[in-house]
Amino acid sequence: MSKQSDYTSEEWTALTSAAAFSSMLVSMADVSGPIGLLQEAAAGYKTAIAALDTPGSELLHAVAASVKSGSRPDMSQFPKDRMALRAALLDRCRAAAAIVAARSQDEAVGYRHWLLSIATAAAEGAKEGTFLGLGGTRVSTAESAALRDLESALGLRE
Repeated sequence: MSKQSDYTSEEWTALTSAAAFSSMLVSMADVSGPIGLLQEAAAGYKTAIAALDTPGSELLHAVAASVKSGSRPDMSQFPKDRMALRAALLDRCRAAAAIVAARSQDEAVGYRHWLLSIATAAAEGAKEGTFLGLGGTRVSTAESAALRDLESALGLRE
C-alpha cells in the first residue's frame, strides 16, 4: 500500500488534480449551463471524497482527503481550445494513473476505477437538453463518448 510520502509533491499534485480533471472532462463534453455545471461538479466532488468512507486503499483515502481539504488543480497551463483541452485532461488522467502504477500495481486499478467513478458521477449529475427542467437525458451522447475515452486512456477499456 502506498501513501502520500511515497510520492513527490509534483506527483501528489498530479494524483489529486486528476480527480477534478476527470470530472471536468465530462462536464466540458456537453456544457449544460451554469446550474448543470455546478450540479456535475458537486456530483464529481461528492464521489471523490466518498473514498474517505469506503474501506480499502490507503492511497485513495489520502487522495480523497487532499481533495476534501481544498486541493485545487492549476488550470493556467491548459489550452483554451475545447478539443485540445479534452486531450490535455485525458493526458493528465492517464499520467496520474501511470504514476500510481509505477509505485503500487496493487492500487493502480482501484485508482483508475476511482477516477472513472468521479467522471461517471459528474456525467449523471445533471440532465442534458432540458427545457425549464423538463425532458432531457441523464447522460448525453457527448458525455458517454468522454467516459469511453477516459476508460480507454486509463486502460480500463479494451
